[in-house]
Amino acid sequence: MKNSLRITAFFFLLIMFTACSNSSEKSAEDHAGLMRNEIHSVEVDEDRAEIAQTEESKEATDVPMKGKRKIIYTAHMDIVVPDYNESEKKISEIVEKEKGYIVNSHVNQGEHNEKSGSITVRIPQGSFQSFLDSVEKISTEVTDQSVDGEDVTEEYVDLEARLKAKMSVKKRLETFMEQAETTKDLLAVSEQMGKVQEEIEQIEGRLNYLKNQSDYSTVTVSITEKSIKVGELGSKDLNTWTRSKQLFVTTIHFIFTGVSGAVVFLLGLSPILVPIAIIVVGLYLYIRRKKRNEKASRD
Repeated sequence: MKNSLRITAFFFLLIMFTACSNSSEKSAEDHAGLMRNEIHSVEVDEDRAEIAQTEESKEATDVPMKGKRKIIYTAHMDIVVPDYNESEKKISEIVEKEKGYIVNSHVNQGEHNEKSGSITVRIPQGSFQSFLDSVEKISTEVTDQSVDGEDVTEEYVDLEARLKAKMSVKKRLETFMEQAETTKDLLAVSEQMGKVQEEIEQIEGRLNYLKNQSDYSTVTVSITEKSIKVGELGSKDLNTWTRSKQLFVTTIHFIFTGVSGAVVFLLGLSPILVPIAIIVVGLYLYIRRKKRNEKASRD
């Protein structure tokens, strides 16, 4: 009798343990399924949030944003200066005054010791036009100047909206990570978290780039040195002796050209001129002799 009771109790406990185990497994599976559904819902909500934020950003950029627009300005100037080193120094001083910075510069020296080169600088957008005016003042001539502007306001606002949506998703995933009960759930949430974090870093990088490019304008100044030297003026404009020699040579050349043309003219018409000359000379001699004979007969 006692053995029968023991056996019955053993089977009862075994049945209860099996039921609890199945219930626990089912509960774990249900929780895992719920977690997967939550992660999926986060992805869906993320897509919807991005679409909504994009629509809002488009509406925002349709409204005038005076003083808030993100515009990337770039400019290029070609200037002529009397002294390269002095002009480069003045440009550096202007950059420092406007709280900008020099990106790069290079210089070349030509055959006549005249220098040329370029300087690329970044200037705060508020000082962009005043910098161009200051550079123009230190030059003797501005041979070329161009200014380009790219409005990136819409892209900037869109990126801000996307970043906001991604940060919201990241916060929800952090909550799920705290609630994860199994390794499988933890891995699933961690994988999704990694993707979202990577997208956030990409968006933040692009935002920082656009902000920097719009806050600071890029200006490239090409400089050509063209100094006025006394020796060059004397050789070109004030050297009387050289100008006299040139005039003398020109005059001799003109005389020889005239004589050569006359000779060619006479030789070319000699078949006509020679008989005419003979006739004219013959008539002259005949008339002269006749006058002598008449004078002699009267005497």
